[in-house]
Amino acid sequence: MSPFLGRAALTTASRRRRSAALLFPCSRGGFGSRCFVTTPTAKERDFEGENNIIVRFKVALDGQRYDVSSPVNEKLSTVLAKHRVLVSATPIISPVLGHDAHVIVPNDVATRLGELTDAEREKIEELCVNPIFADDDKNGGGGSPSRLASQVTVHESFEGKTFAMKGLNRIMRT
Repeated sequence: MSPFLGRAALTTASRRRRSAALLFPCSRGGFGSRCFVTTPTAKERDFEGENNIIVRFKVALDGQRYDVSSPVNEKLSTVLAKHRVLVSATPIISPVLGHDAHVIVPNDVATRLGELTDAEREKIEELCVNPIFADDDKNGGGGSPSRLASQVTVHESFEGKTFAMKGLNRIMRT
């Protein structure tokens, strides 16, 4: 293609844009004014409303830390399943329950989540590889407890925290 044809095509395209601007004037400024479409800034995207606060935190997987952002009150399993890298470590454990993952939560988040019920603890013991519980004797009663991502709901207190992902034993059948 010769450079002349490229310029001709460019000139024709710019003429079409100018004529379109004259045919479809901006509603605010009338003929001759230009309308601009702006994209929302990061701050505007983060705060669409008072109840739709975006929380940013990190998730560690295989020695790498990944930035994650999520609206408050969303299940952590859903958030991890939407992440482009972490989805590979968030398998579908059953058609009914959907995606889930073994997550080690920070101590202050574990305190906010409260104690595990017997059913939740049994589910963690069944699905997770080497689960950690705060009251384990082998850990001296310390350590961040294991949770399934489906048991954790994103909260404002997650801001700036780091969660760790560990493996699952097998797929649960329901």
